[in-house]
Amino acid sequence: MSFLFIRKYRKTSEQNQQELKKSKEENELLNNQLQQSETSLKHLSKGVVNFLSISIDSIFELGSMRHTVLNKLRSKEIEQLTALFKGETNLAQNQKRLLRRFDIAFSRLYPDFQKQVNDLLKDDCKIESPENELLNNELRLLALMKIGITDSSRIATILDISVNTVYFYRNRLKNKARDKENFEEEVLKITF
Repeated sequence: MSFLFIRKYRKTSEQNQQELKKSKEENELLNNQLQQSETSLKHLSKGVVNFLSISIDSIFELGSMRHTVLNKLRSKEIEQLTALFKGETNLAQNQKRLLRRFDIAFSRLYPDFQKQVNDLLKDDCKIESPENELLNNELRLLALMKIGITDSSRIATILDISVNTVYFYRNRLKNKARDKENFEEEVLKITF
C-alpha cells in the first residue's frame, strides 16, 4: 500500500514539476514580450519627443524670423512693410498652424496632461481649455517645459507672447499650485 502511495505521489510530483516548468517557460516568454514592448514604447516615445522638438524648433524659427523682420522694419520706419507682417499674415498663420500641430502631437503623447496638471493645482484653480483648443497658452507653456524647453525668451517666441507674459503665466501657475515650490518639477514628472 505504501508502494502505491509513493508511486502516486511521484507521478503527481512529476506532473506538478512539468506544469511548473511549463508555467516558468510561459512567464519567461511573457516577460520577453513585455521587455520588447517596453523597448518599442521607449523608441516610439523618443521618436515622438524628437518630432515635437523639431516642430517646436520650426515654430521658434518662424517666430524669431517674424520678430527680427518686424524690428528691422520698425527701425527703418517703413510702415507699409510693417503692416504686411502684423496680424493675420502668412507667417502668423503658419505659426498658429504649427502650434496646432504641436498641440495635437503633444496631446496624443500625453492624453491626460491637462488632468494631471489640474491634479497639481488647488481645487478652485483648475485650467480649462476653450472648446476649440486642445491647449491654451498656460498648458502650452507647461507642455514646452515638459519636453525640455524652459527658457522664457524661447517660450515667448514660440507662443508669440512677451517674455513678461511668460513670467506672468509661470508665477500665476505657481500661485495656483498646491505645492508652489515644486510645481514645475512636478510637471516634469508627468507620465504618459
